[in-house]
Amino acid sequence: MKVKSILGIALIATIYACGPKVTKSTETLVKETQSYMSKVDAKNNLTEETTQGALTDSKGYKDIGTFKYTTFYSKKTSELFKIKNVETTTNTITETYYFEANALVAIKSES
Repeated sequence: MKVKSILGIALIATIYACGPKVTKSTETLVKETQSYMSKVDAKNNLTEETTQGALTDSKGYKDIGTFKYTTFYSKKTSELFKIKNVETTTNTITETYYFEANALVAIKSES
């Protein structure tokens, strides 16, 4: 009786482990990510810290533009939600990095 129970449990575990894996479609993942990005953008209770400075040439001598780097996080939990980086030279490039549970989930880039 014990052997049959153990074999039955092993069989069920094997079938479950080797069964088909349910995955989300790319369209669903994109919609969920965009929804999360919108929710983060709508949060108005996040703490912002901004750093600004000059962008220099590769030798570090000549200023070629500016940057502005802003982090958005929860002061209560220290959870990071978003980083926005704006670099201005002859063009302006804006990169926004979105985080969930302190892990990067999306990057939005505009120029």
